[in-house]
Amino acid sequence: MKTEKTTDPDSMYRLPEYLALVLLIDDQPIVGQAVRNMLAGEPDIDFHFCADPAQAVALARELRPTVILQDLVMPNMDGLQLVRLMREDPATADTPIIVLSSREDPVSKRDAFAAGANDYLVKLPDKMELVARARYHSRAHLNRIQRNEAYRALRESQQKLLESNSRLHATNQELEAATRVKSEFLASMSHEIRTPLSGVIGMTSLLADTALTKEQNRFVETIRSSGSALLELINDILDFSKMEAGKLEIEIQPFDLTSCIEDTLDLLAVKASEKNLGMGYAIESPVPRILYGDIGRIRQILVNLIGNAVKFTSQGEVSLRVFSPDNEDGMIQFSVRDTGIGIPRNRHDRLFKSFSQVDRSTMNNSGGTGLGLAISKTLCEKMGGRIWVNSDSGKGSTFHFTLKIGPPPGAVAETRSLPPELSGKNVLVIEHRPMHQETLRHHVQFLGMNPKMVSGSAEGIQEIRSGSAFDAVIVSSRLPDTDALDLVKQIRSEAATRRVRLILMAPQHVRQQFELSDESCVSSILLEPVRETQFRETFETAFEIQSETPSLEKKTVHLDKDFASRFPLRVMIAEDNSVNQLIALGFLSKLGYRADVVSNGSEAIASLERQPYDLIFMDVQMPEMDGLEASRRIRDRWTDARRPRIIAMTANAMQGDRDKCVQAGMDDYIAKPISIQAVKTVMERWAKRIFESRPDSAVKG
Repeated sequence: MKTEKTTDPDSMYRLPEYLALVLLIDDQPIVGQAVRNMLAGEPDIDFHFCADPAQAVALARELRPTVILQDLVMPNMDGLQLVRLMREDPATADTPIIVLSSREDPVSKRDAFAAGANDYLVKLPDKMELVARARYHSRAHLNRIQRNEAYRALRESQQKLLESNSRLHATNQELEAATRVKSEFLASMSHEIRTPLSGVIGMTSLLADTALTKEQNRFVETIRSSGSALLELINDILDFSKMEAGKLEIEIQPFDLTSCIEDTLDLLAVKASEKNLGMGYAIESPVPRILYGDIGRIRQILVNLIGNAVKFTSQGEVSLRVFSPDNEDGMIQFSVRDTGIGIPRNRHDRLFKSFSQVDRSTMNNSGGTGLGLAISKTLCEKMGGRIWVNSDSGKGSTFHFTLKIGPPPGAVAETRSLPPELSGKNVLVIEHRPMHQETLRHHVQFLGMNPKMVSGSAEGIQEIRSGSAFDAVIVSSRLPDTDALDLVKQIRSEAATRRVRLILMAPQHVRQQFELSDESCVSSILLEPVRETQFRETFETAFEIQSETPSLEKKTVHLDKDFASRFPLRVMIAEDNSVNQLIALGFLSKLGYRADVVSNGSEAIASLERQPYDLIFMDVQMPEMDGLEASRRIRDRWTDARRPRIIAMTANAMQGDRDKCVQAGMDDYIAKPISIQAVKTVMERWAKRIFESRPDSAVKG
């Protein structure tokens, strides 16, 4: 009897639940026929018969039965021996064997089970019992096969998983090695660039605190701004590395929005002036002057956006507008607009991706890493806002971004005293660029004066001739319809009987041209881009008003003259770079200290063995012995009560550098380029702790 065949190609994997293939081995054909008859009516049982025991193993290997019925007593072969042969053959080693015997004695059963049989029946058995046992053993055998197959597949899967994990582990090791190499490269480049940059910015800070003329002060300020711009570029690279690692941090502190914007415009003013571009800004009145956020990160976004606007604009102007968007409490929106080449709409998706440019030609012609906008996007999102662009090819661009940097609830708006001598004065502004008109109108009104805006020289002369009582006239040096010097002379001639102050608004290089001319007749010169403080000082100079507000043009630190006498600290500088030594000595000198200087960690320890110190400003990378190793040795050799406090003073500014310094035993950390304010702050913090731990000290404050 054969089971029905199926055309389903997967049938071999989906066997019927009780499919049994029975092989009977018996030398008596009559027994074979009897068993065949018993199973004939069972559609799920396939029956085969073998009368020759010598051929039984080969036939079983071919048929692969699910159960074997075997006679125990046969003339040519002992039944127990045949059971053993079946168990020794791999094809039948696990096949269930039911022994058929005419004897019902325990010894025969024992020997059959010992040889490897699974069951024992006295022949001829009852049909129902035979069918039930055949099905039971067949199902158990098929289940075992399926289980073994599942185990085999699982082992293969596990092996593949192990191999995949091994490959993944190897790949991770390669990525970690690549990341480590990149981080080491960035750290090395950051250190090498920051070291001379520290000299530029540090020396500029010392120079700015000396007696300088206004012109010299502007030159120094330009050097400082350029150094700061270079530092921003370095920070962009480091920020990208931190951004990839998810460790970009935002600080929250109060800051002056106007100063933030004007400092940013100052950084880019030279480039804009070289291209004869107008540059201005307007802050709408509802926007608070004092906001809470990360001024460094905000300036970073503005430098990226305004810098790109200047870069891709050949004529016209670049403007910034700041306002409070409707129905968004605490949110401030910035919009940077230019009249440049614009961006095709189908390229907008590339703008905010790392190392991406709208067009390769823009990178070749204008430079850039392609990181600025990607970093700006991340910074905006971290400060609760977003960034987007409106632009099309040939129509200029406007980049918008929002930040949640409004003042906290209950904050009191800042009030500023204005010079009463300027209140109510009438000012004529001759300027054709819309953004500059808006900027000048804002500044004139801020000082309590009344602006009258005209766009050209003819309109300006007409206003003068009309008899309008103007106290001052602002003339743009870039009017397209006339020469600024000729217009100034004409205005002076038309207003000869009146004491009108003429103020020329010009970029740096044009300013020098008018200052050298005896015929310019100008009362004062207003530099572009216009700063609020400079605008006020220009009018105070023009009207000979004694200012009660200290000038912000020279940015010096208000030092405490009694600082060193109140905190008589013994200070050492461990620094191998001679320029950085001079800067550190200069800063400490302004605080009233005379410090000892050594060039490496070994010299620092030797000097400490000769005499005690309270503070050591320790560079990290030095020859012979670096600052980390020197700090560890100082920690080991001197107790906390006797050892000096160690301040890391290093150009290493990568993520984790501070932790390395702390782990080596350093107490604090200043990143280069250092500032005198940072030095003063860290000294005051540790001086108080040092003197609190020394009751017998000579501290006076």
